[in-house]
Amino acid sequence: MDVASPNHSEIDSRISSKEDEFAFLSIFDIVFLIDDSGSMDGSRWREAQTTIKSLIPICVEHDADGVDLHYLHKKNRKDESAGWREMTDASEIDRLFSAVKPAGGTPTGKRLNDILDPYVKLYEMADKAKRKEIKPLLLVVITDGEANDDVDEVIINIADRLNEVDAPRHQVGIQFFQVGDDEKATEHLKHLDEGLKCSRDIVDTCSFDQRCLDTGERTLTGYGVLKTLLGSVQSKYDKERLPVKMTSTKGSTSRNAAS
Repeated sequence: MDVASPNHSEIDSRISSKEDEFAFLSIFDIVFLIDDSGSMDGSRWREAQTTIKSLIPICVEHDADGVDLHYLHKKNRKDESAGWREMTDASEIDRLFSAVKPAGGTPTGKRLNDILDPYVKLYEMADKAKRKEIKPLLLVVITDGEANDDVDEVIINIADRLNEVDAPRHQVGIQFFQVGDDEKATEHLKHLDEGLKCSRDIVDTCSFDQRCLDTGERTLTGYGVLKTLLGSVQSKYDKERLPVKMTSTKGSTSRNAAS
C-alpha cells in the first residue's frame, strides 16, 4: 500500500500538534512484540493485555491499517511467521491473550530478528532500486525480564545495515517497556539503551524506575506508552525529512521472512 508522505512542516505540526498529541502515529508503522514467557503469568500478563487493548483504538484512529502484534512464543496458526497483522479491533486482544498461557524462556533477540531482518531487507531492496519510500517502523517491546539470548548482536547488526544504506535516522526505532520491577530486567534495559556500541542509536527503554519517576505510574498504561513514544519521536525524528512517498510494510515483512 502506498502512503503519501507529508512534507517536513506538516510532519513537525503533526508530531507536536496541540490538538492531537498522538498525531505522530500516522507517520510510522507500529508493531508490538509481547513477552509471553513464564514470568509474565498473572498480574503482569493482565497488565500487558490492558495496555495493548487501550492502545488499539488510538492507533487505528491515526492509521486505518491498525497494528501488528507478535508474541515471543505464541504463533499465528494461519501464518506462523506473521503474527497477527493489521489489528483494528480491541476486542480481539482479549481473545488472543486468553488463548495464551505464558511459559518458557525469553528469546527476545531471535524474535527481534524475525521482525526486523525482513523489514531491513525490504529497505535494502528499495535502496538498490533507488526507491527509499519504506514507511518508518516503531517496534514496541513489552517485557518483564532479561533476554535468554543475544539481543545486543541483533540490534547492532540492524543498526549497521541501516547505516550501510544511509537510511534516515528515524527509519527504525525499538522501544522497550518494562512490566514489573525486576532489578535484572531494569539493568538489562539500561544496558540496551546506554551500553550498546551501535553505529546509530535505534533503542530507547522505559524501565519500571523511569516510569515511576516520569509519570508516577507503577503499572504500564496505554497512555504512558504513547507519551513515551511521543517523547522518543520528538527527540530523534523531528529534524529529519521523510521520503516523498512511503510504502507501508504491514503484511509483507513477515511473509518475506518465511521465504
